[in-house]
Amino acid sequence: MARTATAGTMKGITLAAFALALTACAHTFVDFKPYSSTVGTFRPVMTYAIIAYQGDIATLAQAGGVVVGTLNVGGNGYADAADIRVRAVDEAARVGGTHLLVAGEGSSTSWAQITPDRATTTVYGNTATTTYTPGAEIPITRHRGAFVVVRVPPERWLELPGTLRPVLGRHFKGAYPGQRVVAGAPGSTDPPAAAPISGNWFCTSDDAATMGMCFRAVTDCNDIYEKLRQYGSKPCAPRLEATCFSVKRGSSALISCHPTMQACRSQRDYSFGQGNEIVRECTSTQ
Repeated sequence: MARTATAGTMKGITLAAFALALTACAHTFVDFKPYSSTVGTFRPVMTYAIIAYQGDIATLAQAGGVVVGTLNVGGNGYADAADIRVRAVDEAARVGGTHLLVAGEGSSTSWAQITPDRATTTVYGNTATTTYTPGAEIPITRHRGAFVVVRVPPERWLELPGTLRPVLGRHFKGAYPGQRVVAGAPGSTDPPAAAPISGNWFCTSDDAATMGMCFRAVTDCNDIYEKLRQYGSKPCAPRLEATCFSVKRGSSALISCHPTMQACRSQRDYSFGQGNEIVRECTSTQ
């Protein structure tokens, strides 16, 4: 009988622990307040918003950034600070934002009792002594964050530095969301306006693009441009893609990126001729 009771008790504990595990998941909640009722609903253009900070406010404003609204995000005891930010960048993108300014983040801790209090009474002769044992408690930390949602118009993303510029396939999906602006109608003296290009890469090359180099950061591109301009290379310009190959250098591989397949293969052949081992052929890279 005792063995049967013990088995039944253990089974009950196991089922209770299993039920607890099913409910022990991170949950977040969000409160969005639009900045102005006079501004129409913004069309979402991002997969998730880019985190920005107080020092970035001037940069975003200079690129035409406007405040969409504010977000307050909180979580239960299983949601950590990363869960709060993930929910915030998702929600900011949903309401049409491109950037999320961190206004404040913090947490609060409370204690939750997980076992009941116990009272044990011991009798010695005519004396009864009762001992109270409080139940076990665990700390529960709830994280929270306050954010400001900002939207920079897609057609002005190129004015942003690389760390704040949305990247195709990383922060947003599909074609570049900026609209092509066509000026210079018949009889007009205004030249046609160029369509914006997402600056995943910055490249410098000659007119025919038979030679040139590409970099993720515009500063790196400008540095190499100063060395190549004497050979007819043009100032750095943003591009959606570059063509890259890799060579083995010691125990590591070095990548070399170029504006066209022709320029890449030309540099690849030169590198091979110098005795370098090619570990990846020229491949288009977004």
